[in-house]
Amino acid sequence: MNSIIKEKNQEKIFALLSSFLITALIFSIFFIQYLSSDVVTFAKSMDQSDLCYPAFVKLGKYLTTGIISGVDINTFNGATEFFLRPNLPIYYLPIMFFSIIGTILSKQYVIYCFCWVVHLFLAMYYGQRLGYRFFKFLICKIGIRAAYLFLSMVVVYFIPFAPKATKAIWHYNRDILNYGILKSIIKLYCHYYIFGQTIIDKIAVANGLSYKYKFTFENYDQFLSLLDNSSIVMIGGHVGCWEIGSSFFGDYASKLNVVMFDGEYQKIKKSIQSIGIPYKIIPVNEGGIESLLKIKYAIDAGEYVCFQGDRYTKDSPTSEVQFMGKTALFPQGPFLLASKLKTPIVFYFAMKEKGMRYSFNFTLIEAGLDQDEILSLYIKSFESIVKKHPQQWFNFYDVWQQK
Repeated sequence: MNSIIKEKNQEKIFALLSSFLITALIFSIFFIQYLSSDVVTFAKSMDQSDLCYPAFVKLGKYLTTGIISGVDINTFNGATEFFLRPNLPIYYLPIMFFSIIGTILSKQYVIYCFCWVVHLFLAMYYGQRLGYRFFKFLICKIGIRAAYLFLSMVVVYFIPFAPKATKAIWHYNRDILNYGILKSIIKLYCHYYIFGQTIIDKIAVANGLSYKYKFTFENYDQFLSLLDNSSIVMIGGHVGCWEIGSSFFGDYASKLNVVMFDGEYQKIKKSIQSIGIPYKIIPVNEGGIESLLKIKYAIDAGEYVCFQGDRYTKDSPTSEVQFMGKTALFPQGPFLLASKLKTPIVFYFAMKEKGMRYSFNFTLIEAGLDQDEILSLYIKSFESIVKKHPQQWFNFYDVWQQK
């Protein structure tokens, strides 16, 4: 019960902070443009200055004198004409409330601006809180394919509003996969769409809908046998949806420790708390000794530690390797730790196939290899996965940048 209350409080705090920041950004741009630019927008148009704001002022005067239904027909441009005017939603309760407050305080312009700020803030806040619940309702009550259909209509939004990821995908399509312009545009959409599908699938499985999917496994029995006999290091990547396989770990999941960069963990913390996860997270700060001790403790306790092997942070040690036909940078950390821990290693990938199917690939590597040998084997395995599923590499970073 306490965890549910804590989760709801964290959801509220996240929605409050993000809504505040977005509202402040939008209205900062709005007022800066109004004060410093001669470009005619809504802020300076005739609708705003000659209709909406005067209507707000007039509404306050009418309501404070008891006129609410447009009965004043004896004066030119009186209440009847006013209440039928479409430029401002006169009977919208927040508008009515704030117009009365503005009239009483004789601060109509301040209250008018405050009205729209509050309106946007509340819309953002409740929109965010309802968004996840809507998708969860859609998935669990109407159907996963209905959620896919809705996703196909909204996924275009992310192309312009996630410029860093879009730029990385575009470079990947054009310069690495050598697609033409038209195909790159189509595959850009597909990339985001498939990414959204994996998120929907993750929510569906977390809510007991795994029976809706079909799963195939490679080396699964050998993998489970390895889990029974020793601690292991697992190295995956930002491909497919590795989290969807957590339900197949059974009792082993409670011994699984997933290592993430702290910044990455903070970004997805709200999501993983809302859907619930059976495994543990070890957030890593650059140069932090505490996370290294947690990793060593988990291995010594016979547990399993999972790294992502395809992402590095700024100024972290990297290795240059040949990947997808070009020189790329991969992090040294996961492979260095894997060599030092002297445990068996497993490369694990869970890939979405056509329809509602997933394939799980486990590649078992013996203990005792050095850092370069582990990295070489990983690149070989990882590259074969990416070539087979090119639109499922969700790294969204350009690893082909040179030092």
